[in-house]
Amino acid sequence: MTRTAIADLGYASLLFIGAGLFGLGLLIVLFKLKLLASLNVLFYRGLVLIAVSTLVVFALSLWIAIRAHMPPSVALAAAAISASVNLTVLIILPVTVDRSVTVFLLGYMDQHAEKAFTTTELRVAFEDIYLGRWDQMQRRMDEQRLSGNVAPTKDGYRITPQGRAFVQFSRKVAWAFDTDPRFVSPEPPR
Repeated sequence: MTRTAIADLGYASLLFIGAGLFGLGLLIVLFKLKLLASLNVLFYRGLVLIAVSTLVVFALSLWIAIRAHMPPSVALAAAAISASVNLTVLIILPVTVDRSVTVFLLGYMDQHAEKAFTTTELRVAFEDIYLGRWDQMQRRMDEQRLSGNVAPTKDGYRITPQGRAFVQFSRKVAWAFDTDPRFVSPEPPR
């Protein structure tokens, strides 16, 4: 490898790292600015904001690449890295926090840190607050209706063919990663 090739690799690597960090910072700013806040499903809103962030990163990376005499493909790679980082962070952090029973339980316990809880007491708090006052079951069904996985009927909701396909896919993911199969094939209520 020539000295120029090593320098080019170094510049490209710096661009990739910068694109990843800048893209993540931009995504957070877009969320904090409440851009597209009317899009109520956090995951979908995140996907749109990642697309916006990726376009900005690509434009900025292309400008930098041209000025540094690098091929435009380097800017495309930088944008892809930025999108990958943002998608990973979106799924692991805010989506997990937004949907996690564990995070709710730990948050509840933190608000009452002076007290010890039995699992029965935590179940009651979960049912009363999360399912009751916050009506998270309705929120989830609204999200699934918007996603096309369920359709409203006069008696409630019915799973759609798309929803059934999603469950089949989820079962394959559960099998591949050895997760608890009860979450994708729950028993009927007692």
